Amino acid sequence: MTDPSTSADATLAEQFRRMDADRDGLIGYADYLRLPQQVLDAAGVGGDSLKGEALLDAIEEQWNRLLRLADRDGDGAISLDEYVAARNNPRFRSADRPGKGATLRALFDIADADGDGALSVAEFATVACFMALPKQEAEKVFMTLDTDGDGRVGFEELSRAVKVLHGS
Repeated sequence: MTDPSTSADATLAEQFRRMDADRDGLIGYADYLRLPQQVLDAAGVGGDSLKGEALLDAIEEQWNRLLRLADRDGDGAISLDEYVAARNNPRFRSADRPGKGATLRALFDIADADGDGALSVAEFATVACFMALPKQEAEKVFMTLDTDGDGRVGFEELSRAVKVLHGS
């Protein structure tokens, strides 16, 4: 059972609520696709483009892995308790879990609109919704990542941000 009094479970419960687009208390595949679709829309990238397909393929791989770990009752959806249990499972937290690096790489490539290999604050804001960061908070996070003050954040810096924000 989820314990909302613990900071970790409260954070996971908030992530769950952000993913539960239809507010039915379950995350289905359509819910899981909502944030990636928002990124594609914000970047003006079609799901049928190479970059869009890379993101959606990685998301599908992550969904299938999460569903295998979480869906204890076999209903094809994930409840809050199932989500928290799966996210606390060492197999989920594995650094080499399927789809993890591919998703981040695809997000970075989509956001890097000018193809210079780094994100500006505006480009970072494009993927901020995926990380559930409001625009103002995204700008603050960007400033902390941009340690040399050049107005750019590379892939490694983005990877560190995701690890800090999502504890994975």
